[in-house]
Amino acid sequence: MTNRCIPPRLKTGDLIGLVAPSSPPKDDGHIQLGISALLARGYYPRLGWSVGMRDGYLAGPDHIRAQDIMDMFLDDRVGAILCTRGGYGSARLLEQLDYGVIRRHPKILVGFSDITALSLSLFAGAGLVTFAGPMVTAEFASGILPETEQAFWEMLTVRSEHRWLSRGEERTYVEGIAEGFLLGGNLTVFCSLIGTPFMPDLHSAILFFEDVGEEIYRIDRMFLQLKQAGILEHAAGIVLGSFTAIPDSDQHRDLEVVFREYLLPLNIPVMMDFPFGHIPLKMTLPLGARVHLDTGRRQLSLLEAVVR
Repeated sequence: MTNRCIPPRLKTGDLIGLVAPSSPPKDDGHIQLGISALLARGYYPRLGWSVGMRDGYLAGPDHIRAQDIMDMFLDDRVGAILCTRGGYGSARLLEQLDYGVIRRHPKILVGFSDITALSLSLFAGAGLVTFAGPMVTAEFASGILPETEQAFWEMLTVRSEHRWLSRGEERTYVEGIAEGFLLGGNLTVFCSLIGTPFMPDLHSAILFFEDVGEEIYRIDRMFLQLKQAGILEHAAGIVLGSFTAIPDSDQHRDLEVVFREYLLPLNIPVMMDFPFGHIPLKMTLPLGARVHLDTGRRQLSLLEAVVR
């Protein structure tokens, strides 16, 4: 793994770069709503060319979306880079990014869902700690919950070596204590990077997963892939967020049964119901940060500062 790179903290009055690495917003009006929310906090947006573009399910051509990301990293006025939304498409950009340049110009980058591919790649290629958190045309445009917003801004603006990431309302699934780098994100996108050069070293990691709209048999298949790829057996601990909008089916197995089959034999700490994923209440998680997991106390906490 490349030596890790911690980005500078965000300061009031900084420019915030908006990029669209994946899909366009469902409603173009959400772009302005998100911008208004940032302005109200004292930040000034710089829009990438891809913001507002449409190429079917992509927010413009690959080369423009990739160049937007590089431009924001190279612009010294930009204090953070926020992704507009997920969807699909960020993995198409990974070969076009210059990870050496990004490492020399580290910035905060925030997004979740499909942005999982971009975050994992930036950690693998540049060692950059990024943030899985709310996005501009999603949470910020739709009226972000106060607790979600507070956790977001505190994570990006306050340098603290010790910080609770959990709320204490999570569920202990397998009791235990572990430490490691926090890596993961959307389960479907995570699994799509297995076997590629864009997946970081996962040995002894604390893995976190969430997903939305997936059949239970597909979740089962992805955990089977994680098992057969040797990823689960080398994990130090696992944190599961929300698995929402599961389609109705007459052939369901209980999701708890699936988790039990794959996770109990590992004999590592597992925590469930972490507030993260495609739900309004979510904590902002620093992907690549070193964390401490104590599932008996339902605690996930930082062991280091994630902005400098």
